[in-house]
Amino acid sequence: MKCTSFLIQDHKLIRRALEVLQAMTARTENAEPVEYQERSLVEGLEDALCTKKGSDFVYFANRLMQLLNIHIQNEEEVMFRIADESLSDKQDEHIVSELEKFIVQPGVVADLQHLEWTDLRKTGCA
Repeated sequence: MKCTSFLIQDHKLIRRALEVLQAMTARTENAEPVEYQERSLVEGLEDALCTKKGSDFVYFANRLMQLLNIHIQNEEEVMFRIADESLSDKQDEHIVSELEKFIVQPGVVADLQHLEWTDLRKTGCA
């Protein structure tokens, strides 16, 4: 199905962001400073970054990574299989046309690439 393929690509981008977040979390747990103070995914992370509370950052980042990974796994293992088996081609095309309205902006991908370069390289994960 095209719609599930579209969402899988979205999940790949989220997983890349989670890898960066994991690298940042690992550095923070090792008492390295949290340097990234751009817009974060949730208020708790944003507050931890702004206040430089490393333990809060680690808590919120770990929780967010856990929840997003579970969410993505459930979608890919259950929901996408059901969609692939149930949707007609016409329904699939309609969903794809709706999903295409929410395409990730190139600047977001560029920011993610920068973070992958800086944060994953620092932890040796790249």
